[in-house]
Formats: sequence, structure tokens, C-alpha cells
Amino acid sequence: MKRLLLLCVLLVASRARIFQICELSRVLKENATGGFHGVSLEEWLCVIFHESGYDSQALNYYNGSSSHGLFQINQPYWCDDEDSESTEPSVNACQIPCSKLLDDDILDDIECAKKIVKEPKGITAWEAWQPFCNDDLDQWKVLDGPVLSPAQRPADPRPHPSLPLGGQNPPGLSSSCFDSGGVPFATLQ
Repeated sequence: MKRLLLLCVLLVASRARIFQICELSRVLKENATGGFHGVSLEEWLCVIFHESGYDSQALNYYNGSSSHGLFQINQPYWCDDEDSESTEPSVNACQIPCSKLLDDDILDDIECAKKIVKEPKGITAWEAWQPFCNDDLDQWKVLDGPVLSPAQRPADPRPHPSLPLGGQNPPGLSSSCFDSGGVPFATLQ
């Protein structure tokens, strides 16, 4: 029984994907999130990091609801958790099963996040925005040039204490998406 449980844990863990900042930045740009309803690409990168640590399968529970995926999209309002034991009816404003927010196809996650941003709360719907992402966002810029030395990089942002990564800053933060020869890193097949 213990072996079966270990195998199940390993299978689930092997499907999790933690995105690199360059790859995530590119996907967000390709899906027109930068500037969408006044939210910059840097704000998106900051919010996603502080909400999920760039982990596509991040799942958190709080006060009887659950938050799913990169953007930590909340059930019951935004998605429908068909496995939920909650007696509260699901609004499912994004018309998506919550399980779809936990896979590595983040295009549906992005579309749902855009719907959330169109609401009156906008980007402030994400709790991480106010304490971490509403001020100086220079450290979240993905640079278009050669790799900077650590001394040339902007200071790292304050880590979020509740991250599954133990509050670590994301890999590639304030770094370039190009190698030292100016060639873009290939991060997405």
C-alpha cells in the first residue's frame, strides 16, 4: 500500500510544471496580457510568482474554497470543481472545470485571468498584488539583451512567505532571456 501511495505521489509530481520567467513572459506576451486593462506584463509576472511560484499545478485551500493553477483562480466563483465537497453552488464565471487550470496548457488560465481583470476589482482581485506588485516593478522586467552579472541586476523583490518554494525568488528573475551571445534561450518546444 505504501508503494502504491508513493507511486501515485511521484506520478502527480512528475506532471507538475514550474515555468521559467522567460517562457512565461513569452506566453503572456503572445496572448496579449501586457497592458490588458492597464495591467503590465511585469505586474502579471509578479502576481503569478507570488500566487503560485510559477507552478501550473499549485492548489491551495482556504475557508472552504480552493485556488487553482498559476493564477490561483478561485472556486466556486471562477471555476467549477466537480470533485468539491462544498455545498455552495458554483458560479463558474470562466465556464471552466477547475481541473483545467491545473494542467500545463495555460492558455485557458490566461483567458480566465483576463475575465477576472475586467471585473471592477481588476488586478487587485489577487491578494499578492497589493503587498508585492503595486509599486516598483523594475525587478520583474525580462530584459532584452545579454545576461547581466549579479552586480548589474536590480534588487530581488521581497519573497512571499507562504510560497511552496519556501519564499525563494523565481529562477531567472531580473535576468535576460538571451545567452551571452544575444541568442534567445529556447525554453518551449
